[in-house]
Amino acid sequence: MQTRQVRVVIPARNEEHLLPHALRAIRQAFEYSHHTVATVLDTHITVVADQCSDYTSAVAQHLADEVITLEAGSVGAARAAGCASLLRAAGSAVCDDALVLCTDADSLVPPTWIAEYLHHIETGADAVAGTVRVHDWSGRRASLQPHYERTYAASAAHVHGANLGFTAAAYRAVGGFRALATGEDQDLVDRMVAAGLNVEFSTRASVVTSGRSDTRAKQGFGDYLTTLEAAS
Repeated sequence: MQTRQVRVVIPARNEEHLLPHALRAIRQAFEYSHHTVATVLDTHITVVADQCSDYTSAVAQHLADEVITLEAGSVGAARAAGCASLLRAAGSAVCDDALVLCTDADSLVPPTWIAEYLHHIETGADAVAGTVRVHDWSGRRASLQPHYERTYAASAAHVHGANLGFTAAAYRAVGGFRALATGEDQDLVDRMVAAGLNVEFSTRASVVTSGRSDTRAKQGFGDYLTTLEAAS
């Protein structure tokens, strides 16, 4: 039976409380896929603890396969370090068709997450960008949720580091993530599109993410919500 390598990278900054939930959700997605796809999965989770002053690294040791610590203060650098480590760790044994998945420490992937990505990759996609849903609006102005949902529904082409996947070959072809403080996900996808790779957008297997205003990545999704909130 065919074996597919699946590698997951999660950047984390001071996420000792939310990270365990994110990692358990990924493990559940692994388990679901083991029972539903006709492929043997070789799985690995890498957490990149970037500029952490809490117990994020210690928490990750219990549920991840690999923990990297750095002081970059950049989500792009953190994602790049995680991908570099997982692709380098096994050297040439990391196949071009290995599936590399990205999510965030404040996000929960659904059980169908990996199976959905495998479907896209096995039918010709080089990369897939998925959608996100905010699970708790309680810390935000009441007008934000409907305003956000109208704005979000206006486009089908969303790119989020919390729900992004690609083959190892596609990632290598464009040189990987750049060490950007924000927008590293969109930058990677833009370069893949420019290189002629097949990037697909999926509304299935949406990832639940945090709507908190106490953000970790400046000018990231949380700050985007804050900007919308001011205009709602």
